[in-house]
Amino acid sequence: MEEEPRRILIFNPTFFPDPEVCSIRATQFARHLPAHRWIPSIVCIRRGDDPREDAEKLARFVHPAVAIEHVAVSSAPGSEPPPRSRLRSLRWSLAKRLLGELVWARFWWGMRYRCLDAARRLGPDVLLTSSPPVGIHVVGHWLSTRMSLPWVADFREAYLADPRFRPKGVPTILWPLARRYEASLYRQATLLIHQLPVHARWARRRYAFARHKIAVLVNGFPADVELDPASRPADSGGCCVTTVGSTGEKEAWVLALAVAALARTGIDVRLRMVGRPLCNLGEIRTLLGSRVEHPGQVPHQEALREIQRATVVVSALSPSRQQGLMICTKLIEYIAAGKPIVAINPTFSERLFLRPFSDAEILQDPTPAALAAALLRSLARARSSPPDRQDFRDRFSWRSRTADLAALLNQVVDSRATLRN
Repeated sequence: MEEEPRRILIFNPTFFPDPEVCSIRATQFARHLPAHRWIPSIVCIRRGDDPREDAEKLARFVHPAVAIEHVAVSSAPGSEPPPRSRLRSLRWSLAKRLLGELVWARFWWGMRYRCLDAARRLGPDVLLTSSPPVGIHVVGHWLSTRMSLPWVADFREAYLADPRFRPKGVPTILWPLARRYEASLYRQATLLIHQLPVHARWARRRYAFARHKIAVLVNGFPADVELDPASRPADSGGCCVTTVGSTGEKEAWVLALAVAALARTGIDVRLRMVGRPLCNLGEIRTLLGSRVEHPGQVPHQEALREIQRATVVVSALSPSRQQGLMICTKLIEYIAAGKPIVAINPTFSERLFLRPFSDAEILQDPTPAALAAALLRSLARARSSPPDRQDFRDRFSWRSRTADLAALLNQVVDSRATLRN
């Protein structure tokens, strides 16, 4: 007799169709979990104006079995909570300055009874909370105790291990509270999934008592969008150096100078910058003229097509972002596409991740001349046969990543059932 599908309730700051990076992981898990007999439901803050239109897109682009419960509605970018009034916005800004990342624990704690109502209606077998913000985990802890359900804490980024998320300024006085809070997550969660291998290694040393329930699940790329390096688009004329996502302003300017230097040597090259406009975009336009293109921020599917159309792809982090432990999802997509990669100021995690790919150009705070030389080498590689990345594609497709998640979830539920018996 065929077993009934299991149900998972995922708590994430945002979800499809929100274009922000924080929605990608949960969206891809929800898209592929039904293939592994897991029915996902999502609790999040809603972005967008028309929930009916969102529901149609959800069924078409994610999965018709996915259900969404919105605990709040907001037009604010990223994972910011809804600004209900000027006074509440001011209070939120003040609380954020005083509490840092822990302010999110206050927000989600206030949402706990709405989350409880959603959980009772949906009847999940397991709960999963995904951070950042790290404060979202309070609702997972509370619900797992209240409903006697297994709880999985998913860390897309590190918390205290990452300088970007540590208490700074006034919130520094909350270090002891932050450390106790993080330790409580490792003590209470049934399973702790880490997106970053470096974060998982740190956690196993820091919280040795939880070593047996720490797992690693790096992000992936959507294999349903054509990123096969053997299937390149037709040449539209000239070479295209493309950046996708966040780029440091200084790094973008150095990149523009390098492209301009290549153009002066007679190479037909242009710079295509996909993402939010930088403050110095006008200066870059003045420098490069028609050789720079800025389509703006585009949906994730279109961003993947931009990668496929590129000749060389560039990741350029600012010094502040380089301090973090992150692996940019775009870097994974760059590798899967088989494109020559130039990584400017990569994080420590990204350097380790790029180590198997000897053809990747890794530069630290390069001069325009050094960057132009790296681009020239990468453009030469683009004219040769694309590298064989099939093993990487098989391992890091979102289908494969979600199959690994489903296996972990089955272990959690099965081991709990064994204990009960």
